[in-house]
Amino acid sequence: VNWALLVAFVCQLFPSAAPSTLLRQFFYLYKSWKWPTEIRLCHPYEVEGMDARQWEAGRTQGEVCPIITPAYPCMNSSYTVSKYTLRIMLNEFSRGFERCKGAENEKSVSAD
Repeated sequence: VNWALLVAFVCQLFPSAAPSTLLRQFFYLYKSWKWPTEIRLCHPYEVEGMDARQWEAGRTQGEVCPIITPAYPCMNSSYTVSKYTLRIMLNEFSRGFERCKGAENEKSVSAD
């Protein structure tokens, strides 16, 4: 679920981008993201007649990578991510971005 939410967020930011651009932007965005700023696809909303507790920024200590589900009640789907896990994810996002840049450079050199 988390990866699908991250991909959907990038697609919202760049709705008319080519797939290769979306891939590069995915890695760039998340390697540069200011965690623990949450990722949200939409604003939270209330459902009449339901009183479920929803995720709120700052309410839970220790959340390092909040990815908020869009369905009611909105919750942090990545509550188990630790600082160590986030560090690994950031390294992989950086590595993915470098690979995308490398592929683009190879493509531009072969086009010359």
